[in-house]
Amino acid sequence: MAEWKHISFSDEIDKHPLHSPILEIMRVVYRQHDPDHEPFEIDQWRSCSSLLYNVHCMPYTEPRTDNLELYIREGRPGSRDTKTHFVVDFMARKVHDKYSDDWSDLPADAGELVDKVVAVVKECANKDRAALAKLHLEHDEREKKAQMDHKNEVEAFCGRLADLRLLDIDNIPLDVPDECPLCKRPLTTCAACHRVCCWSDPLAGLDICSGWDADEMERCMEHADHAYCRHCRKGTEDRVDRLVQCEVCDVWHCSEDLSWCIGRPPGTSPTEPEAVVAHSDEPPSGGRRSSVLLKTQHRQHPPKAMVCAKCLEKRQEAGWKTCHSASCWSNASDYKWRARGIQHTRICDECSPDGGQWCENHRNWLCDDCAAKPSHSNVE
Repeated sequence: MAEWKHISFSDEIDKHPLHSPILEIMRVVYRQHDPDHEPFEIDQWRSCSSLLYNVHCMPYTEPRTDNLELYIREGRPGSRDTKTHFVVDFMARKVHDKYSDDWSDLPADAGELVDKVVAVVKECANKDRAALAKLHLEHDEREKKAQMDHKNEVEAFCGRLADLRLLDIDNIPLDVPDECPLCKRPLTTCAACHRVCCWSDPLAGLDICSGWDADEMERCMEHADHAYCRHCRKGTEDRVDRLVQCEVCDVWHCSEDLSWCIGRPPGTSPTEPEAVVAHSDEPPSGGRRSSVLLKTQHRQHPPKAMVCAKCLEKRQEAGWKTCHSASCWSNASDYKWRARGIQHTRICDECSPDGGQWCENHRNWLCDDCAAKPSHSNVE
């Protein structure tokens, strides 16, 4: 396997070590084929050049450079477009005039310069080959480790089935296939802990496999690679549940894809004293409550998932609205909410029990608190 490498000489400030010999080779070529346009410097637009060479990096083989070519390009005044005029084949010691499509021998007085360039490039090729071989070796090791880890996870899944008396541990084959031993369907990997589990989609007309009870794997309807077991899909102290069911269609979605109500904080209404509202211990009315409070004990309720985008289109007037005020408490565009898995917010009926206020053309809506502010007395 060979990979091509490129050396450019168009940088006039940080010049390459081969800049001088390459310029001399260019001048030799022009003196032989086009003496009226002999360059006195490598110019980025008028007369530029670059070296191309390939590196063979097959494991356990000696490094070699089979191809080393110098491309000499020319440009016109006032234009940045360039065309290749000459190609110098260093290994064959040949010059190809692309304009006339003629081949000729490289002049003998360029032999010492060519030898110097070839020596330097071979040294570069050796370093490149070593670096490429190291990358390939590291990739192979990662692949082997991933395969071994996956095999261990499949065996662990079979062990969990045996613990549930769903599978006879003595009948597990040594070469465990990458499928559920009960329903013979492909296994799914948890995106968080990487354990493999059986996943059945009732919406796709599949019967729920009894092996699903081992981990209760669920997967986002929109993102097939976002699948989580029952432990990993639950939230933490600083994050809402990774997967949540839409309260209307019961389909599982990533938390970032759902709309949430983050709970009205106390003291947001002009008519309400500071810190009067505190959330109740009772579950919030409507919405799927996250298993994490996110340190929001003083809000009307903890963050609760509302509806998915498809169901939201059908329920615009059903109490899940977006306040038009940029200063509304429901604005969760800052990083702290995004880091918690909440990107889209709405306001539930519990946090705006009076129904808010619509503008005359019924396009913009303000929640109870924002509608009561003097600056928003007239909704536009």
